[in-house]
Amino acid sequence: MGRKSIKKWMMGVLCLSASAAVSNDQILDNLVNASASIATSMNTGLQVVGGLATVSATGQVVQVGAVNNALISTTQREAYNSALVAMSQASFYGFEQFAEDRAAEALDNMSEAIDTFVDVTVELATVVEVADLSVQAQENNDMQQKEELARFVEDNVESFTVTETQVETWNESLEDVEEYSATAAIWTAASQHDGAVAWADSVAETNGRTFTDTSTAYFDREIGAAIVSWDDFFLGVTASGINAYVDLSDVMDLGATTSLYLDGPTQTSYRCFVYNDCE
Repeated sequence: MGRKSIKKWMMGVLCLSASAAVSNDQILDNLVNASASIATSMNTGLQVVGGLATVSATGQVVQVGAVNNALISTTQREAYNSALVAMSQASFYGFEQFAEDRAAEALDNMSEAIDTFVDVTVELATVVEVADLSVQAQENNDMQQKEELARFVEDNVESFTVTETQVETWNESLEDVEEYSATAAIWTAASQHDGAVAWADSVAETNGRTFTDTSTAYFDREIGAAIVSWDDFFLGVTASGINAYVDLSDVMDLGATTSLYLDGPTQTSYRCFVYNDCE
């Protein structure tokens, strides 16, 4: 219980495992079997009644028990009604699916942010060419080469100039990719952690909540928790609790193996990156 009567549940270290007396899949199986049983009896009943109505007009007598296979038993009725009640109380859209959907949303957003990042990288790639030519002129200490560089820059100074908008777009796209990557990662990690899924489903069920009527869901990176909230209640799964954090050094090592980096202007050249003019 928390301040202002708002109920809060936060999970740090996980110790719960997924277990249930009857799984949702079994509940559905029971309803399928129970309803199919009565539906089969009804099908038989419709068929036999139609046949009896026909033969009665032609003077043909049917032996006793003709309708036996169409009778609905007490067992069938009770099984169906029990399955119906169980289905009405079941929640199939649990935390696992909810978290997967949040991860998918974040991945879509990250993809858009990467597109923006790549577009502005193309615009800023001229800086790499200027840097390469400047280094060559400096290392060679050739006056003619320096003069050629000066004239090259003079002729292209407008297109080489880095604008405030480009810098803002670059910085914002980087921050967006970081944010959406972390958001996608925490929801993916939570959806794949059996303990987190069992815990979140249990807390939601205990407090009469479902994951189809949430108010908001987000990753609070300041406290390191994926938050799911309803009007007067929320639960959170911490990144540390499900061991979801990764070291920046590992991220950089992975990044160094990607085509985004290896085929980028800093590892190839301006002309190779922009015009595919690679030597």
